[in-house]
Amino acid sequence: MIFSYFDSINFFIIVLNAAMLCWPVPNVLYVVGYALDRFAEGLWALQLVHQNRVGLVLDAAIEGELRLCHLQVADATRASLGLPVLEYIVTDTPLLVEKWVDPKSGQSTGRVKHPDSLPRAVQTLVNRTKVNAVAVVGCFLMKMLKTWMIIDKGWV
Repeated sequence: MIFSYFDSINFFIIVLNAAMLCWPVPNVLYVVGYALDRFAEGLWALQLVHQNRVGLVLDAAIEGELRLCHLQVADATRASLGLPVLEYIVTDTPLLVEKWVDPKSGQSTGRVKHPDSLPRAVQTLVNRTKVNAVAVVGCFLMKMLKTWMIIDKGWV
């Protein structure tokens, strides 16, 4: 395997086959894209962490059935991979995440209209459960998803 030729390899998790999470390779570091960019720019260093205590923050805009789906995924990662997702919290107000694509460049960008809710949720998780890593699930596709569901079910 190519991984054996290197001391360590940094991967952005989306480009990595999710099946590899079931059989982790010790010298492969899974890094989120923003952190990988800062590392490549020489602005950040990466530190090997054997296992974080993970908290999950769910956007208050995520509705019942979809929220349940995300919680089931978190349960599945605990059961199948042993990931320590300790607790979840719902933001006290919807984050109102907006996303769009620049028609000229094709670049995807966005913004969070209510970002203040996010640090409050994270602080609550840190105080209550002593997490040292946080996964955030924001809601920005709800209208598109609802539209697709209506068309798919022939309700239009």
